[in-house]
Amino acid sequence: MISKQVLSIFLPLFVLVLLAIPAVAEVTIEPHGMSVLANEEVVETVLNIQNDGDNPVVFQIDLDKVDREEQRRGPRRDEVDLSDMMFAVFQDQPAWNYMDVEMMDNIEGMQRLNPNDQGEGYHTYRNGGDWEDVEFENYNAIVIAGCNQSDAFDGAYRNNYERFCDYISGGGAAYYEMGDANQPILSPGDIRNDGQGSEANGRMVVSPNPDDDNYSVFADICNESQGGDLWTEGHVIQGNQWTHCHYSLGQFEDNDEIDWFEVIAVKQEAGTPGAIAYTYGSGFVLTQGGPTGYNWRNHQQEGRWGSIGAEILFYLTEMVGPDWLILDVEEGEIGAGEDLDVIVQFISEEMEDGVYELLAVFEFENQPTIEMALVMSVGSPVATITGVVTDEETEDPVRGVFVDLYYYDMERYSDNDGQWSMTELPSMEHSYTFTAEDYLPETHVVDLGEDDIELEVSLRHSDCALNPEELARELAPDDSEELNVTVTNAGNGPLTYTTDRRLLGDANAAPWELRVDVPAGIVTEDARIHGAVFIEDNFYACGANDGEAAIYVLNREQELVNQYPQLGEGRYGYKDLATDGEIIWGSGERNVYGFTLEGEEVMSFESGISPCNNLAWDSDRDILWVSGTT
Repeated sequence: MISKQVLSIFLPLFVLVLLAIPAVAEVTIEPHGMSVLANEEVVETVLNIQNDGDNPVVFQIDLDKVDREEQRRGPRRDEVDLSDMMFAVFQDQPAWNYMDVEMMDNIEGMQRLNPNDQGEGYHTYRNGGDWEDVEFENYNAIVIAGCNQSDAFDGAYRNNYERFCDYISGGGAAYYEMGDANQPILSPGDIRNDGQGSEANGRMVVSPNPDDDNYSVFADICNESQGGDLWTEGHVIQGNQWTHCHYSLGQFEDNDEIDWFEVIAVKQEAGTPGAIAYTYGSGFVLTQGGPTGYNWRNHQQEGRWGSIGAEILFYLTEMVGPDWLILDVEEGEIGAGEDLDVIVQFISEEMEDGVYELLAVFEFENQPTIEMALVMSVGSPVATITGVVTDEETEDPVRGVFVDLYYYDMERYSDNDGQWSMTELPSMEHSYTFTAEDYLPETHVVDLGEDDIELEVSLRHSDCALNPEELARELAPDDSEELNVTVTNAGNGPLTYTTDRRLLGDANAAPWELRVDVPAGIVTEDARIHGAVFIEDNFYACGANDGEAAIYVLNREQELVNQYPQLGEGRYGYKDLATDGEIIWGSGERNVYGFTLEGEEVMSFESGISPCNNLAWDSDRDILWVSGTT
C-alpha cells in the first residue's frame, strides 16, 4: 500500500491545474498512420482530423525523422555528387578572402553562374542589400560569412532572419563560418558563437563507422572521399587558426526548435565545440568557428578543413529533409463538430530505392498529442494485410477491436463486420496485437512478402466464477476454521487469478485517498515534479531540474537527502516512476530505464511506445505495466 500512498502525493497540485483547463475537444485522426508504394512520382492521400468535442481545437503538425539503427537517416549515395544542385554564397567583405573564390571555385565541376542564370552551380552575393531580394528556396544550400562583414550586411541579414529561418525550417540548408566570438549574425534557432578563444587545430569526435555509437554522416562522407585514417575519431584537423571561437552546448540542449544536434569537432586542446551540425525544422545547419575564408585559402591539403568544400555541401544536402513528403495544411483551427482533410503528398522523384519513414506529430491545445507513422516505399516490395476478427465461441464478428502494429506507429479499429486493413506495408516481419473489452489480447506475427495476406483472428475470453462468492465467519480467540472456495473458468481462454489479504481500517485505504501530502516542488525547488515512489522510508521523485533531469530523494521528514541525474535522453526527464521495492523504473521517452536506489543502471529496454509516460509495477504478477498518452 505504500506505493499507492505515493501516487496521491501530488494530487492537490494537479487539481489546481485541472480546474483552470476548459473542456477539451475530442479529436480523432483517420487513418492512424499510413504506408504507400510510390509507383508514381507523386502519390496523394488524405488524413481526416475530426473534432467531436464542444469546443474549437487549434492544431499544429510536425514531421520528425525516425532514428532506427538500420536507417541512419536514410540511404546515402556512395560518392560526393553535387550534380543538378544550386548553391549561393553571401559575403560582402573579404576577411581572409572571399569564399566564392577560395571554397566554391576550388570544387571540381562547380560553375559560377550569372545572376539571372538557373541551373547547376552557384550564385555569389557580395552586396549586403542582396539579402532583401534573393529567393532562398532556389538553393539546395547557402554558404554564409558570419564574421568581419559590413554593418549593412549584418543589418540586412537580421532584417531577413525570420524569412531565412523559414527557408531552413522548410527543408533548406546552410553553412556558417563565424570567426571571432559573439558575432551579430545568429544562425537559425538563435545560435551564437559565444565562446572566446582561438586554437590552431581541431579534433574529430565522431566516427565514420556506422557500427559506432558516435557515427556521423559527416565523418562517413569525408573519410570515404579522402580515405585512410582521415576524418576518423581523434583525427587532428591542422590549421594554425582552425577556429577563433567555440559554442556553448546549452543553447542547443535547451532549444525547443532543435530536435537533434551533433558536435563534429572540438578544439584540440580545450575540447570545446568548434564545429556543430543541427536540425532546424526540416532543414539543416552546419556552423564552424573558423575565420571567414582562412582555412579555404591556407589549408587545402587532405585532412584539413579547406579540403572539404564539396563534402560539406554534399553533407548538407544529404541531411535536409523531408523533401519527399508535403502536407497542404500544417496548422489551423477546427470548429466544434467539424472535420478537416489534410492532403498528404508522397514525392518519390529522384529518391533512391528504399523505405522512408517519418513520424507525424499532431499537437493540440488542451488535447493529448497524437503521433503516427507515414511510410513510403520506393522500388521496394510491399504487401497489404486485411483481416477479420471474430468471437471464437460464437463466431460473430467483433466490432471496435484495437489493432496495433508494433514496428510502425499505425493503429486500426475493426468495423461492424470485424474487418480491418493496412495497405502497402513494407515487406518484412510484422507483429500485430489485438485488444478488445471483455476479451483476452492476442498477438500475431506475420511475415509479409510480396503477396497480400488475409489474417483471421479469433478472440477468446475468460470468466471467473467463485463458489461461494462471499465468506463471513465469527471465530472465538485462538479458534480456526478451514473453508473451501471453488474457482471456475467459464470462458474459453486461460484465466489468471490471484488471491491476497486486505487489511482493515486506514491501512487498507483506497489508492485515491490522500495519506501524505509532500510539497515536493518546493522542497526540491523544481516546478516539474512528475512521479514518485516510496521505498525504505524515502520518497524518490523525478523532476525536470531546468533541463538537467534529476531523481530527488526525500525522507519522511520531507527533507532533501540526495539527488542524482536521471538515465536516458529525454530533455525534461521521466514522466512517471514505478518500483518493485528494489529497482526503480522510469521513462518519459521510448526507452524504459531500471536503476538502483543510488541511481546505477540495472537495465533498459525499448517500450515500443513513444513517449512512454505511465508505469506501474504489478506485484501480483511481477510484471511492469507501461503505457503512453492516448
